[in-house]
Amino acid sequence: MTSDRRTVQAQILASIEALTRSLHAAGFAGGLNPAQWAGLRFVGAEGAEARTVANFARHHRATTGTASQTIDALVRKGLVQRNDNPADRRSALLTVTEAGASLLSADPIRRLEPVLSGLADQDVSVLNHQLVLLALALEPPTA
Repeated sequence: MTSDRRTVQAQILASIEALTRSLHAAGFAGGLNPAQWAGLRFVGAEGAEARTVANFARHHRATTGTASQTIDALVRKGLVQRNDNPADRRSALLTVTEAGASLLSADPIRRLEPVLSGLADQDVSVLNHQLVLLALALEPPTA
């Protein structure tokens, strides 16, 4: 590997770190913390059958207890509602309330949308592909 390539890779890693730091800091907005924003985004984005605490925990690699605490906080704040799950009485389906939907429209992560909208379609496709590869590289190994 050339020193130029090492330099560019170091710059990429520094940029990823700065981006994640900025996103984390921006996650303390609207009376929520970053974990609560993640929960609200999950409930707002997933299909109806997938919106359960267990699926949120799996999706965010958290324990069910931690995920449950996050969802409990969102319920207390009136942003998420628990509904009976007709397919499985052991779990509840989660839905975003009107207040939650309103807060999602001001989601701090949306500050990136104008930048992404300004990219060419091919650049968006390449960026998406590369970010997926980077995320997969950090996945814990399966047993």
